[in-house]
Amino acid sequence: PPGVASMAEANSVLQLLPCPCGAELLVMRTVKAVQTGSAFVVPKDTLPFRSRRVLVVQFDGSCLEQGSPNASCGAGVAAWMVEDDKVTLVSQKAIPFVDGVDSAEAEAFASSHAVLVAVELRKKVQFDEVEFQGDNTAAVGFWNGTSRFRGLRIQRILELARDATLYQLCRFRWRYLPRESNSTADHLAGIASQLL
Repeated sequence: PPGVASMAEANSVLQLLPCPCGAELLVMRTVKAVQTGSAFVVPKDTLPFRSRRVLVVQFDGSCLEQGSPNASCGAGVAAWMVEDDKVTLVSQKAIPFVDGVDSAEAEAFASSHAVLVAVELRKKVQFDEVEFQGDNTAAVGFWNGTSRFRGLRIQRILELARDATLYQLCRFRWRYLPRESNSTADHLAGIASQLL
């Protein structure tokens, strides 16, 4: 796996943070701009991120002027292939949500699109498992079975993705990611909500 001699040559750093669920969360933060298709490089003395090929898919929803007739919602989804200490950005999407009316719907829409991105990438790249990460506890809790979204509109948004998790993805998990560590998906969601 690639490494570098000093921090000055790295474009990313790894950090262990406590998760509210009690587990340790290994978070990668970029320290320099990284283009799509480029590898993330960490200093040699940092811990490897994973020992398996894991697709990490981060998502976030955004809604401007929620609840008003002028509501403008969107989703951001960023996906990385993680293998040992090499992390490569494989997809980033800013997806406008034309019918969205509030942030709860935007988060449900974003989590659904995270699943659909993983299914789409399964046809292009090989991975052992998928880890979905989001900064909305309700969305992550829904997928983990610890909370529910109310309302028929949100249920319809989640329906297609729910079927995909049952029939098209083998090994996956959902994790809460602190908002400050979800900046790529957050940025993409902001862009998407301004496209309408």
